[in-house]
Formats: sequence, C-alpha cells, structure tokens
Amino acid sequence: MNYRIFFYFYTLLVLFLMTYPFVSTGNEFSNIDKWIHFLIFFVYSFLAGKAFMHLRNLLLMSILAIYAAMLELGQGLLSYRAFEALDLIANFAGILTGSFILYVLKFLKTKNYR
Repeated sequence: MNYRIFFYFYTLLVLFLMTYPFVSTGNEFSNIDKWIHFLIFFVYSFLAGKAFMHLRNLLLMSILAIYAAMLELGQGLLSYRAFEALDLIANFAGILTGSFILYVLKFLKTKNYR
C-alpha cells in the first residue's frame, strides 16, 4: 500500500481543517477542540511514519511539529480564526503520541523477526 498518496491527501485535509472558517454553534463540548487537534495530528504523524519509513523518527517529528506550528501561527493571521497555545500543545501531543506508538510497533515487529 502506498502510504505517501494518503499522506499527501491528508496534508491537504489538515491544511483545509486548520484554515476553514468553521461556524461556532455555541453547543460545543468543553475542550473537544483540543481532542480534535490531538486526533488530527496523531493520525498525521502515524501516516507520515508509514509513508516515510526511511526517515529518522526525530526528523519526521520535527518536520511535523514545524508544520503544526506554522498552521497554528497562521491561524492568528486569519481574521476568522485565532491562535491558541493549547491547540498547539494538543498538536504536539498528537505528534508525539502517534510517533511513539509507531516506534513501538516497529520495534515489536523487528523483535519478532529475530
């Protein structure tokens, strides 16, 4: 399976989700936005790790963290969005968690082949 195609489509989806002017309904759950940020970047880091297995985990996490920071800082420049430090922390937490789980799965896979 070619994970890179999914990765590139997901990159566009993340860009869309982080810049689209969503309308607040006022019925939102408390801090669900942070969990959504976490989940988006959890999946993103996991997908990136599968798509670019040849890259070191730390390099890949750094690239994703820079992208997440640029998107969140860019939201501060949009009139219909706002920068939130807690969103950025949730993004980073998702990247770290997804990368860690992928690392553990790779480790277990290589350990089983020995």
